[in-house]
Amino acid sequence: MRRRIVAATLLVALVAIGILGVPLLVITQQEITTSAQDRLTTDAYRYAIAIEPYVADGTLTAKRLDDLVTDTPYVEVMLADGRRLATGARPGGNPLRATISMTGGRLLVERSPGDYYTERVESAAVVIIAAAVAIGVAVLLAGRVSQRLTTPLSRLADDAGRFGDGDLRPSGQRYGIPELDDVARVLDGAALRLSDLVRREREFAGDVSHQLRSRLTALSMRLEEVSTSPDPNAAGEANLALEQVDRMVSVIDDLLEQARNERARSAVPVNVTEQLDSVYQEWAPQLSSLGRKLRILPADGLRAHATPGHLQQAIGVLVENAMNHGGGTVDVQAFRHGEHVVVEVTDEGPGIADSLVGSVFARGVSGRGGTGLGLPLARALVEADSGRLELVRPKPATFAIYLPGLPNEN
Repeated sequence: MRRRIVAATLLVALVAIGILGVPLLVITQQEITTSAQDRLTTDAYRYAIAIEPYVADGTLTAKRLDDLVTDTPYVEVMLADGRRLATGARPGGNPLRATISMTGGRLLVERSPGDYYTERVESAAVVIIAAAVAIGVAVLLAGRVSQRLTTPLSRLADDAGRFGDGDLRPSGQRYGIPELDDVARVLDGAALRLSDLVRREREFAGDVSHQLRSRLTALSMRLEEVSTSPDPNAAGEANLALEQVDRMVSVIDDLLEQARNERARSAVPVNVTEQLDSVYQEWAPQLSSLGRKLRILPADGLRAHATPGHLQQAIGVLVENAMNHGGGTVDVQAFRHGEHVVVEVTDEGPGIADSLVGSVFARGVSGRGGTGLGLPLARALVEADSGRLELVRPKPATFAIYLPGLPNEN
């Protein structure tokens, strides 16, 4: 795209130069010729004034004409009696001419156009240099404009790619170009809506599971009471109903498991170290600008079953929270704990207020004017990969992501 913008701008500049520069060059050359003709006519009148007295009294000779004319290539005097007196070498080709009538004769002055060659070359050079400068300025401006356009477009494409990979963090970037800022706002809004959709889908599945299990448990208990009835028919029907309830519980478990598997279908074996390196490259410069550090503790060979976009986003949310609400160095550590790979994020700040400890993962809950969307989204994304996100310690704040572990790379 950058090349197309530069090429289009260059084409416009060339067309403009062709429309304006070529006529300017032609007009300049014509003006030089006209000016030369005017100067030649002025010289002719000057010579006529000096020569006319000698023509009138008949005393003009070739020698006197040579003495009177010193700076013109060719001057010719045609006398009334038909004689011609001339001085200088007559120019060839198509010379400039000026003819003046005098008493007793006529004066002809000729000068070669080549005498004005330098002026023509200089004027043409000025026009050509101006055109070259205009082209250079056009290319420079096109390069800057194309960079201003293509850089935001590349970032918007990267953001859209992140959303496709499951990283639903709004970028919050604006570029000072109204149209691109509108696109950025739409993408940020879509990210928030998608993250809210993920959260509500999780909550809905959990609520449905809880409600169904509660009702089925109550129904099972009631049927178990009926199954102890002395009436054999009632007891038999109760046992049959209990079997149906057990089947319904099994069906619900299968459906929930299928939903979890569908949500986690993008999960793949990932190298946790590589994921942490990506987090470091994204967040270390931002912490550094605040005079703080991001420290990644070694996790060589650790592998987990996760979606790369989900994992990076969840860790990024925890690091961002530590940057905005914590203090000091932010530590990110990965290690194996039983069948799980654990990623812990902690900082040296004051930690989480006691009043917020129980609701820190609730939507809209924030201790310092935040949106309250980050932690619920991070938990939903981790749970989508069959993991969990927990607050391990409130002071200093320490969060841990638990993911299904895989054998270490050799």
